Amino acid sequence: MRSKIEARDSLLRMLRFGKLSSLTKCLRLYRTREPASSLRICFIFVALFVLGVAGSPRLDAGQIPQLGADIVRHGTKAGALPCMACHGATLEGNAAIGAPRLAGLPNATTYAALDRIAAGHLGKNYVMRDVAKALTKRQKSAIATYLASLAPKQ
Repeated sequence: MRSKIEARDSLLRMLRFGKLSSLTKCLRLYRTREPASSLRICFIFVALFVLGVAGSPRLDAGQIPQLGADIVRHGTKAGALPCMACHGATLEGNAAIGAPRLAGLPNATTYAALDRIAAGHLGKNYVMRDVAKALTKRQKSAIATYLASLAPKQ
């Protein structure tokens, strides 16, 4: 049987590497043995999650628009196509295929639209739905920030 320190370290390792299902299973096992300790472990889990230790590295405020610009130009490894492929090189839209203008849209509008498209509540374009589903929350936020920073052409 492992010591308390080894058990805690393995839980934190699972948390750090994003193995949430394994962590949940271990917490259930650990909780049955020592109820008071499970509260401490849960507190550590929440604290680490809030501080961002469990997720991918935090981006500085200056890096967020750059991440958005990279996704807009090149897409993502997860399968999201570059926005410029359909919305045009200047992101002013493409009337021929019904792609709207993205440049200069408010941050909240773009983020909400990406969420609604991913959920299937907005639009009927299956390609755009797949793109929106392939984006993480951080990527959606970065794209929205970048697009809001662009000035629309008159």
